[in-house]
Amino acid sequence: MGQRIAARSTPEQLRDGVLTLRVASAVWSQELSLLSTDIIARLAELGFSVERIRCRVGEVEPIPKPRPRKTAAQAQPNVPLPTALLEQLELIGDDELRNVVAAAAQSQLNLLHYRAMQRSLRSAPSPGIASEGRRDVQVPRFAESRSAPPGQNGPGQREAPPRTPERRQD
Repeated sequence: MGQRIAARSTPEQLRDGVLTLRVASAVWSQELSLLSTDIIARLAELGFSVERIRCRVGEVEPIPKPRPRKTAAQAQPNVPLPTALLEQLELIGDDELRNVVAAAAQSQLNLLHYRAMQRSLRSAPSPGIASEGRRDVQVPRFAESRSAPPGQNGPGQREAPPRTPERRQD
């Protein structure tokens, strides 16, 4: 049991002691019905009151595999340790302790460097942002596309004359 069954079935409902499972195929329905006494016993150990298992064939979504987390220290190259810190590390007599402290300091410096880079990327002006010696201002969308709403033309565009209904000449 375990991952193999979990990949091909999913619980739908537990009501009045009947556990309803959605299974991938009729073959899995048969397999779980044969294993039902073992499954019920294991569920009882976990505190669930299940008397019977009912299986319904249907689509079972696959269990997403967790992606390994990438830490800031792994994502960025090592920042060199300052010479003052290296001198202080040399004063630690225990090699194992010195290596642990050096690794912790390296990890912290990498993290600080990574965060500083992220901040600088967020504060850098993006395309479409104008700077005139003051705080950056976002250029309105219609200034570039020439599709300004009525009465709101962009720079260098003139207002179109108002449309008048055509008069019929009889």
